[in-house]
Amino acid sequence: AQSSNGANTGCVYTLGATGTDFSLTGNADVQAPQCGINVDSSDTSAAMSLTGNVTLDAASIGIVGGYKKTGNIHLTPASPSTGIVPYSDPLSYLPGYSCTAGSCTPSGGGSSISCQTAQSITGNRTVTLSPGCYDGLSFGGNSNATLSPGTYIINGSAGLSFSGNNNVSGTGVTIYIANGSLSMVGNTVLDLSAPTSGTYAGVLFDQSPSDTSAASLVGNSGSDIEGVMYFPTASFTLTGNSGTSIYTDFVVSSLSLVGNASFQDYASLGGSVTSPITVVTLVE
Repeated sequence: AQSSNGANTGCVYTLGATGTDFSLTGNADVQAPQCGINVDSSDTSAAMSLTGNVTLDAASIGIVGGYKKTGNIHLTPASPSTGIVPYSDPLSYLPGYSCTAGSCTPSGGGSSISCQTAQSITGNRTVTLSPGCYDGLSFGGNSNATLSPGTYIINGSAGLSFSGNNNVSGTGVTIYIANGSLSMVGNTVLDLSAPTSGTYAGVLFDQSPSDTSAASLVGNSGSDIEGVMYFPTASFTLTGNSGTSIYTDFVVSSLSLVGNASFQDYASLGGSVTSPITVVTLVE
């Protein structure tokens, strides 16, 4: 099935209009046999680029432009659909926050939220954080941090960063990046899952459309990451290692999977999990 705007119902939507917007290199592995991959770039030669020992298994692959593959490529379906009609952002309905220095206001109305000063969790500390607004949040060293359920707003140029050998966990968490970027280096182990109800049900990371800062995440061994990645105007790079478990959908400007990066679509978790990516009107 296709939506009335051209895209197949899916779990990956890249929104960039030009260039290579979906690339898999190394031993990247995508297992999404029940949903579609959609690439909005009009680049006729390489809107999607597959290089190396890559596996891409999806219910459908739709590309506005074209694609190229080099190496030992395992592709399902074997012949992606090219020349599809450009489509729109399927998560554009999600509310956000309007932020200034020190405070953020929900875009749908409501009281202003004061932001805490930038927090740096380093050393051998063990902490529990509460939802709210932070003018930057970083984790480093050998720290252990638990995020209580709720929405975390990251405001300020420091953004959200992970480094070192720390462990960060949280259930029912949404992290909204109003300013700055998501960056990760080192051996951080993430055990994070999105809420299964409420405004941000299924959404783990959400970056403001006004923030084009590139995002990067590493799937380190022992990590368990569950929830949608929504970066509508930013590039997203997922670098993988063996021994990680990632269940996610992507709505991003561009997506690059590097090394042993792998994921399965979010809805395949089953149970109370449903993806927020919906297409209202379907046509055959």
